[in-house]
Formats: sequence, structure tokens, C-alpha cells
Amino acid sequence: MFNLPYMSNDQLEKEFSTLVEYIGKEINDKVKQANLLLQEACELSDRYGVPFRSPISQLEQSYVPESFRNRFKTLDKEEVSELVGMYQDDLDYARGWRHSQVGC
Repeated sequence: MFNLPYMSNDQLEKEFSTLVEYIGKEINDKVKQANLLLQEACELSDRYGVPFRSPISQLEQSYVPESFRNRFKTLDKEEVSELVGMYQDDLDYARGWRHSQVGC
């Protein structure tokens, strides 16, 4: 693990907002692609009767990486939750996916 230089909350908010703006679209595009593929898998499963397990969230679950806590833990969680479109509680309690079940 490496130590990041100290940044004020204003600097962190600006950096986080910039990251959401630029990388957020790419993340959303990847999630849309994954969702389409998961739907295809469900259709195949339905068609052939073959069950499967998947680590992909179909329940619109939140994913909170550990790196968020390490880098942005001092940001106002209400503002962050509004920026990324998730519940504030997810930022407090989730590590990775918020729930463990996946459904079609």
C-alpha cells in the first residue's frame, strides 16, 4: 500500500467529481454491456433449463471498492451518494457488492 499526499476535502471533491464525469461513462457502458450478456445467459438458461451462478449483479446492487474508503473517506457521503446514484448507507457498509444474491 502506498501513502497518498494530503488533500483538502475541496480538492478531494473536485478530483472525485472529475473522475465520476470522465470514467463514470466508461464504467456505465461496461455495466450496460455486462447486463446485456447476463440477460442472454438468462435466456439460454430458460431455453435449455441449465441453471448457473453469476457474480454479476442483476438486482441493481451497489459496488463500493475498498479503494474508495482509502482515498475518499473524508468526503461528505451524502454528496458522493448523490453523484454516483446510490444510497448513503451503501457507502458506509458495503465492501464490494452490497448484497450477495443474483437473480434473472
